[in-house]
Amino acid sequence: MQRLHPDDLAGYLMGQEGWEVLSLPAIAEAEVVVPIGRYRVHRRHVGEVLHPGREPLEALERLKAEMGSYDYSAQYQQAPVPAGGNMIKGEWFGSFSDPPPRAEGSIIVQSWDTASTTSELASYSVGITALVDRNGTIWVLDLVRGRWAFPELQRRVIEAAHSYAPRSVLVEDQASGTALQQSLKKQGFAVIPIKPKGDKVMRLHAHTATIEAGKVLLPKEARWLDEFRREVLAFPHGKHDDQVDALSQLMTWIQERQKRTYGVRRLIW
Repeated sequence: MQRLHPDDLAGYLMGQEGWEVLSLPAIAEAEVVVPIGRYRVHRRHVGEVLHPGREPLEALERLKAEMGSYDYSAQYQQAPVPAGGNMIKGEWFGSFSDPPPRAEGSIIVQSWDTASTTSELASYSVGITALVDRNGTIWVLDLVRGRWAFPELQRRVIEAAHSYAPRSVLVEDQASGTALQQSLKKQGFAVIPIKPKGDKVMRLHAHTATIEAGKVLLPKEARWLDEFRREVLAFPHGKHDDQVDALSQLMTWIQERQKRTYGVRRLIW
């Protein structure tokens, strides 16, 4: 369908379990591999027009100028962003094809924002895995997101920890996160409880300059990438903000580490 709003029919269904999404924006914003048959795929490259014979790039650019970026983003790019959004611009994020090596001074950190209930209208639980170097540059390696009861949430956290062997696991110290911390500590994980300070908007706003400077890098291809970008770019007026919370929690922790090493050129973990 043609998208009209974050909470239109497609947006509602995408928030439920069990749906596979095929999104074909008029102009590709990421490298995409689209299955088109048995052993066949179509590869779309960044900037590639979906149907140049029908609507060439010049026509799309003219439509964007006539409609405005908000309406154009929804109707032609399949990415509705409400007016007042765009605290973060998509072009601010850097990108990488292969994860960087774990060089001396780099660490793996996981940041978890946990929900308090698993109802349909509840928030998601989100875990971000990132490599952080001594300069504070962040490579987002992986992201998991779902509505899980506590036993499944705990299993997911342990699974992610075993997969990436993080130096630290950041867990929001409220709701189910408090119980999760206690359980993980008993199992020997290096858990750091995080008490959120201020409202969600101000927590992310504190890191906009870091993101704009290109110090947060995303993989060029990942199963979670489109939904992550959609949520971050719509914030603070999107339907969900759990991925934003997990990201800002991670960045706040790094920022506090940088303050403790003030006067030192590199972060000391």
